Amino acid sequence: MKQPSTFTKPTAFFLLLAGLLLTIVTPMVQAEEPPVQERLIYSTTFQEWDAVSSSTTPVVVNKTTSFSNEAFTMTFGETLVDPAGVQLTRFKYLDGSGKGVGPFTIGYAMAAKSPTAFIETSVFKHLSRVKFVHGATGSNRGWKLLKKSATDANWVVLSSAVANPADGAIVECTINESNVAIRFENITSDQNAYMAELNLYGMVAITSEQVSLTTGVTPEGAASVAVTPLSSSYNKGSVVHLKATRNFGYRFIGWMNGDSLVSDQPEFDYTLNQTDTLTAHYETIDTYAFDCKVEGSRFGRYTLSPAPTNGRYETGTTVMITPHSNEVMTFLSWEDGTTSKQRVITITADTTLTATWSEIDYIVGWDFFNSGNNNLTGQFYAETTNSGLFSAVKLADASTTSWLEKSGATTSEGKNCAINWKSNDQLGQYGFQTTFGTHNVSNIRVKYEMMSSGYSTHSRQILQYSVDSAATFVNLDTLTLETPKSWVGADVLLPDTCAGLNKLYLRWVADLTSPVIGSTGNDGTAITNIFVLADREHVADTIAPVLLATLPADAGTGASASGSIILTFNEKVLQGTGDITLGEDVLTGRFGSSNAIFAYAGLTYGQAYTVTVPAGAIVDQSGNAFAGITFTFTVMNKVQPAAKLFDAIVSKDSTTWAGTLGYATIKEAIDAAPANSGTPYLIYIKAGRYNEHLQIDKRNIHLIGEGADKVIITDNRLSGSTTDPSVPAEKQNLHVSQSATVVVNGSDFFAEGISFENDWGVSKLAGPQALALYTVGDKVILHKCKLRSYQDTYLTTYSQPDYRHYLKDCFIEGAVDFIYGGGDVFFDACTIYINRDAGGYITAPSHAAETKWGYIFMNNTIDAPKSTLVYFGRPWQNKPKVSFVNTKLGKNVSIYGAGWYETMGAIPAIFADYNTMDWEGNPVDLSNRNDYYYYTDKNTNTKVEGNAKSSLTDEEVRQYTVKNVLGGDDNWMPGEALEPCVKPTATLTATALNWDAVPYAIGYVVTVNDTVMYNTTETSLPLSTIGLGKVSIQAVNEHGSLSEATTLQVTVDKQQLAATSLVVLGQTTGIVFKGVTVPTAVEVFQLDGRLAYRQTLTKDGSLTVKRGLYVVRMRTSGGVRSVKVMVGLP
Repeated sequence: MKQPSTFTKPTAFFLLLAGLLLTIVTPMVQAEEPPVQERLIYSTTFQEWDAVSSSTTPVVVNKTTSFSNEAFTMTFGETLVDPAGVQLTRFKYLDGSGKGVGPFTIGYAMAAKSPTAFIETSVFKHLSRVKFVHGATGSNRGWKLLKKSATDANWVVLSSAVANPADGAIVECTINESNVAIRFENITSDQNAYMAELNLYGMVAITSEQVSLTTGVTPEGAASVAVTPLSSSYNKGSVVHLKATRNFGYRFIGWMNGDSLVSDQPEFDYTLNQTDTLTAHYETIDTYAFDCKVEGSRFGRYTLSPAPTNGRYETGTTVMITPHSNEVMTFLSWEDGTTSKQRVITITADTTLTATWSEIDYIVGWDFFNSGNNNLTGQFYAETTNSGLFSAVKLADASTTSWLEKSGATTSEGKNCAINWKSNDQLGQYGFQTTFGTHNVSNIRVKYEMMSSGYSTHSRQILQYSVDSAATFVNLDTLTLETPKSWVGADVLLPDTCAGLNKLYLRWVADLTSPVIGSTGNDGTAITNIFVLADREHVADTIAPVLLATLPADAGTGASASGSIILTFNEKVLQGTGDITLGEDVLTGRFGSSNAIFAYAGLTYGQAYTVTVPAGAIVDQSGNAFAGITFTFTVMNKVQPAAKLFDAIVSKDSTTWAGTLGYATIKEAIDAAPANSGTPYLIYIKAGRYNEHLQIDKRNIHLIGEGADKVIITDNRLSGSTTDPSVPAEKQNLHVSQSATVVVNGSDFFAEGISFENDWGVSKLAGPQALALYTVGDKVILHKCKLRSYQDTYLTTYSQPDYRHYLKDCFIEGAVDFIYGGGDVFFDACTIYINRDAGGYITAPSHAAETKWGYIFMNNTIDAPKSTLVYFGRPWQNKPKVSFVNTKLGKNVSIYGAGWYETMGAIPAIFADYNTMDWEGNPVDLSNRNDYYYYTDKNTNTKVEGNAKSSLTDEEVRQYTVKNVLGGDDNWMPGEALEPCVKPTATLTATALNWDAVPYAIGYVVTVNDTVMYNTTETSLPLSTIGLGKVSIQAVNEHGSLSEATTLQVTVDKQQLAATSLVVLGQTTGIVFKGVTVPTAVEVFQLDGRLAYRQTLTKDGSLTVKRGLYVVRMRTSGGVRSVKVMVGLP
């Protein structure tokens, strides 16, 4: 940018020399202008932002440019910012995830489906160009770019190019204007647009000394490096942020400036006081091939967590393998004879596993997991010559068309499916259809599930069939969809006339006379899990089935504690008459193939069990009875887990542990965790009040707090609005997925000893909705935690009807609907705390019709700080299910006689309590409990009435066990994660604190004078390290759960380390020790905490170690000292 020239005025001087008057005129000199250069003045991927909600009231966010230090604003209208947003099935990402390699990164700004969605900046001094990455969920969508300068009367379009490809496109526009603002608008007003990255460039006057930064990686290809802000030169004294992201097969050592170690962390800030070259150093990691062979079914499917990289894993990687079953195939066993439905292995060599499935008789099936949205051949088929076809059809002429696919990781209400998705004016004019052959089969049945995906759907869907090449269709069955976003299943037997055909047609069409449910828009009719079952022709005989094998074998050892008993016969077998038992438990079998399969869970390690199959309990297709068998097997002994430190520690006082990554915020620790770990990633949180909003999308995150009264995670976001100035506008009217203090989307989440609170609800004791916690994922455990707010404290999953949560010894506080949502949730010995005088509601459930159990409150206490009268709950949506069993009411608590409030938005399936007792242990009168409910239908404005189950029998209550409610298809046993290690047994000597190794502990946490100080896998600590005072030791189980503490008092004087004179040097081939005067135990650790070498020195010496950064710990009789050294520099 050309700057105006400036000049100095001529200056005259008059001198009188020797009687002469001299005039000296200085020449006119042009002043030096500062050079002007283009710089990247602002860059974002939105990952570092706070979330912004989509609102018709514009939200203003303040930012500052780099280099020019210009304050500016970005205003969002009907546009949200999700810092952790990811759409793997829609976009291509830099790391190759999602649909492949592309320009997208985690985090985005998304326009609402609105013509008035926009992003607008304030005026910049100068913009030279704009570069951004956008994408969309379909064609002809994306972000339009406009600019407006002082000379522009209106906004001027710079780019209206749609995102092409839609899964990630880069747009770059030149501006080169001063005093200019930019604006983004949604190209297609009825669709979303996504922006993943925004870069603004401008001309900046350079007034400071310039320096440059060169970065590198060694060995080449070991990592990628990002520098923020990125520029060819910088003002001297600038601070830049460097981040090295390792590639597969490499481990970070450190950032080096020549021979000097700059940082041992891959991500850090660096001050540029001179031109520098920084190199990220890495070492190679051994990698091994992995394969899992599939037997018994060509369609056997399994999930690997984490996923391999090009079929390989790094050494030491722990992998979880989860086989999947469905209506037609059932996982049986592994090559080692075990039958557990999840298997965890650690990779230390090339590995090949074998998983075996069993198939029942069937013809064809679709679960829509694999991609496809038009004329989809069977995703499961018994014969390659009869693979079938699924289509969406126009009913008027039978022409086929496409549908909206929800495949792979993309689901609708937790399931892959096909959605009709034709425009609303075509509602009911299109249906779904399958075709397949039916020769040599009988007893044909079709199983399927349907749903209104939330958009317009006729509430009655008709199943039709045609035996005359689709010339005529006959109505066979009607499925009623009562509420949107709730899957409903059917199992329909077809007429005998459907057998023996070259092609049978099945068609699903809307009953056009039925009411329409769901929001207006497209046709939201969805279908999934279509399986056509049938019996194969067989020749009747009088020979009983022959048992070929049992698994586990008779007298076998090493059986899985949770798995399956499998009886393999010489022919297809069916269920007969009589109970098959495991010990005293009656087993439920799965039949239909040559295998009879009986799942079990929660057996005791090392114990023997007996299986009894009475005569006649199993028969063949001709009705011939198996004679029966009794056999015994022994469960494997529990395996001692490998010693392990916590993966990360979070603290307010900058506590660090050798071998453990340290962070100041919980978010930073979670961000550093692997995305899809197959084993627990353990994060210890020290005492403190953490004002953070957390969105946890990763699986297997385990947060272990110092105690629920000591560790508090809090925020004040609202799902409603307030005029209170303490809550800024951007924290109001948020969707629950953004408003909860902590949102857990990932599965296998575990938290212990933490308070999750919404400060608004706790401090104001008033609405609006202020969520403390929202757990979306499956298999969530909360142990000894507190959940605190006022309205809508805790939202449980309703993303999938069979997702499960387990709360043990927790404290849940609120007043209005403060436990709500869906899923199967077991509240075990928790305290429900009412912070309102009267009229409150504990629960407001919204269970899907197919959710089996709902909320089970077992052995809970309901308490309050002062006298209060409360309802157990009210019915929010769908088919609520809540049971309170063995509930004790606190002295200040009374339950309304009706127990449950009669109206909200649904008719519950079960609202019941059993054995409710007052604070003195007296039974409460349950005779007046309500069983009548009503609500007003929003679509028809009519009153809907119904009745709910309001009481429980003794037998029904006996079924309410953790094993039954939460076991599921994968035999989940949450109690195993809470199984405590025994309390350590400790002793004091003159120089050390020692304790016995605790069985099944992975390590220990040591607290000194009520401050957590150490995490160790050792069983002793020198007193010189500990000092004087109270010392407590807790054992840590493999999930991070802490044992009861052993406490001792250290009264001896603190010792001094005799090895303080030691000098430790890192050299090119190893580590040198000088000044050794007493026997010194030396341990060398890699940065991840793994012990690399151990040796005792009695004199000066050295250790040969590989190139890398190490922690060296030296121990003498007087104490211990640790230092970091770098080995391998030339």
